[in-house]
Amino acid sequence: MTKDLQGKTVKLSDFKGKYVLLNFWAAWCSPCVKKMQQFPELEKKYKDKDLVVFNFSFDVGHEEWKSMSEQLQLKSINTSNLKNMSRSKTAFNYGVESIPSGFIISPEGKIIKHINFDDNLFEEVKKLIK
Repeated sequence: MTKDLQGKTVKLSDFKGKYVLLNFWAAWCSPCVKKMQQFPELEKKYKDKDLVVFNFSFDVGHEEWKSMSEQLQLKSINTSNLKNMSRSKTAFNYGVESIPSGFIISPEGKIIKHINFDDNLFEEVKKLIK
Protein backbone atom coordinates (compact mmCIF):
# COMPACT_ATOMS: atom_id res chain seq x y z
CA MET A 1 0.00 0.00 0.00
CA THR A 2 1.39 3.39 -1.03
CA LYS A 3 0.28 6.98 -1.26
CA ASP A 4 0.02 9.33 -4.21
CA LEU A 5 1.26 12.92 -4.26
CA GLN A 6 -1.91 14.13 -2.56
CA GLY A 7 -1.51 11.56 0.25
CA LYS A 8 -4.31 9.28 -0.96
CA THR A 9 -3.72 5.56 -0.36
CA VAL A 10 -3.50 3.58 -3.60
CA LYS A 11 -3.17 -0.20 -3.88
CA LEU A 12 -2.21 -2.21 -6.92
CA SER A 13 -5.13 -4.51 -6.18
CA ASP A 14 -7.48 -1.58 -6.90
CA PHE A 15 -6.83 -2.30 -10.58
CA LYS A 16 -7.60 -5.99 -10.69
CA GLY A 17 -9.45 -6.73 -13.93
CA LYS A 18 -7.14 -4.45 -15.93
CA TYR A 19 -3.70 -4.84 -17.43
CA VAL A 20 -1.18 -2.90 -15.34
CA LEU A 21 2.21 -1.61 -16.35
CA LEU A 22 3.92 -1.36 -12.97
CA ASN A 23 6.82 1.05 -13.35
CA PHE A 24 9.58 1.57 -10.78
CA TRP A 25 11.42 4.87 -11.06
CA ALA A 26 12.98 7.87 -9.27
CA ALA A 27 13.34 11.55 -10.17
CA TRP A 28 17.15 11.31 -10.15
CA CYS A 29 17.12 8.41 -12.65
CA SER A 30 17.51 9.95 -16.13
CA PRO A 31 16.88 6.62 -17.95
CA CYS A 32 13.63 6.32 -15.96
CA VAL A 33 12.54 9.79 -16.97
CA LYS A 34 13.38 9.09 -20.60
CA LYS A 35 11.34 5.86 -20.57
CA MET A 36 8.39 7.52 -18.87
CA GLN A 37 8.07 10.08 -21.65
CA GLN A 38 6.56 7.23 -23.71
CA PHE A 39 3.77 6.56 -21.20
CA PRO A 40 1.17 9.11 -22.38
CA GLU A 41 1.26 7.72 -25.93
CA LEU A 42 1.20 4.14 -24.64
CA GLU A 43 -1.77 4.84 -22.38
CA LYS A 44 -3.65 6.53 -25.21
CA LYS A 45 -2.98 3.66 -27.61
CA TYR A 46 -4.13 0.95 -25.17
CA LYS A 47 -6.85 2.83 -23.31
CA ASP A 48 -9.56 0.65 -24.87
CA LYS A 49 -7.66 -2.45 -23.71
CA ASP A 50 -7.87 -1.38 -20.06
CA LEU A 51 -4.17 -0.65 -19.59
CA VAL A 52 -3.28 1.25 -16.41
CA VAL A 53 0.19 2.68 -15.80
CA PHE A 54 1.05 2.47 -12.10
CA ASN A 55 4.24 4.35 -11.21
CA PHE A 56 6.10 3.67 -7.98
CA SER A 57 8.86 6.13 -7.07
CA PHE A 58 11.91 5.33 -4.97
CA ASP A 59 12.48 9.01 -4.21
CA VAL A 60 13.02 9.77 -0.53
CA GLY A 61 12.12 13.46 -0.81
CA HIS A 62 8.53 14.46 -1.49
CA GLU A 63 9.55 17.68 -3.27
CA GLU A 64 11.92 15.95 -5.71
CA TRP A 65 9.27 13.37 -6.52
CA LYS A 66 6.59 16.04 -6.94
CA SER A 67 8.79 18.30 -9.07
CA MET A 68 9.77 15.58 -11.53
CA SER A 69 6.19 14.29 -11.67
CA GLU A 70 5.07 17.80 -12.64
CA GLN A 71 7.85 18.11 -15.25
CA LEU A 72 6.74 14.80 -16.76
CA GLN A 73 3.10 15.92 -16.55
CA LEU A 74 2.20 12.50 -15.14
CA LYS A 75 -1.49 11.77 -15.42
CA SER A 76 -1.16 8.08 -14.54
CA ILE A 77 -1.14 6.55 -11.06
CA ASN A 78 1.92 7.89 -9.26
CA THR A 79 2.83 6.54 -5.82
CA SER A 80 5.69 6.27 -3.35
CA ASN A 81 6.44 5.33 0.22
CA LEU A 82 9.39 7.77 0.19
CA LYS A 83 11.97 5.05 0.78
CA ASN A 84 14.94 4.32 -1.40
CA MET A 85 15.24 0.96 -3.09
CA SER A 86 17.50 -0.56 -0.46
CA ARG A 87 14.97 0.21 2.31
CA SER A 88 11.79 -0.48 0.41
CA LYS A 89 9.72 -3.61 1.10
CA THR A 90 8.15 -3.06 -2.32
CA ALA A 91 11.53 -3.33 -4.05
CA PHE A 92 12.28 -6.47 -2.06
CA ASN A 93 8.88 -8.03 -2.78
CA TYR A 94 9.23 -7.48 -6.53
CA GLY A 95 12.96 -8.25 -6.68
CA VAL A 96 13.79 -4.79 -8.01
CA GLU A 97 17.54 -4.25 -7.88
CA SER A 98 17.87 -1.45 -10.41
CA ILE A 99 15.71 1.09 -12.18
CA PRO A 100 14.11 1.69 -14.54
CA SER A 101 12.34 -1.58 -14.14
CA GLY A 102 8.80 -2.77 -14.30
CA PHE A 103 6.26 -5.48 -14.93
CA ILE A 104 3.19 -6.06 -17.00
CA ILE A 105 0.51 -7.59 -14.81
CA SER A 106 -2.51 -9.47 -16.16
CA PRO A 107 -6.12 -8.61 -15.28
CA GLU A 108 -6.00 -11.61 -12.92
CA GLY A 109 -3.10 -10.03 -11.01
CA LYS A 110 -0.31 -12.26 -12.34
CA ILE A 111 3.04 -10.91 -13.51
CA ILE A 112 3.28 -11.80 -17.19
CA LYS A 113 6.39 -9.86 -18.25
CA HIS A 114 9.38 -8.20 -16.59
CA ILE A 115 10.23 -4.95 -18.38
CA ASN A 116 13.82 -3.70 -18.60
CA PHE A 117 15.07 -0.32 -19.77
CA ASP A 118 16.05 -1.46 -23.23
CA ASP A 119 12.76 -3.27 -23.91
CA ASN A 120 10.49 -1.62 -26.46
CA LEU A 121 7.39 -0.93 -24.38
CA PHE A 122 5.09 -0.69 -27.38
CA GLU A 123 6.22 -4.07 -28.74
CA GLU A 124 6.04 -5.78 -25.34
CA VAL A 125 2.55 -4.47 -24.60
CA LYS A 126 1.39 -5.35 -28.13
CA LYS A 127 2.57 -8.96 -27.67
CA LEU A 128 0.77 -9.37 -24.36
CA ILE A 129 -2.39 -7.34 -24.76
CA LYS A 130 -4.49 -8.57 -27.64
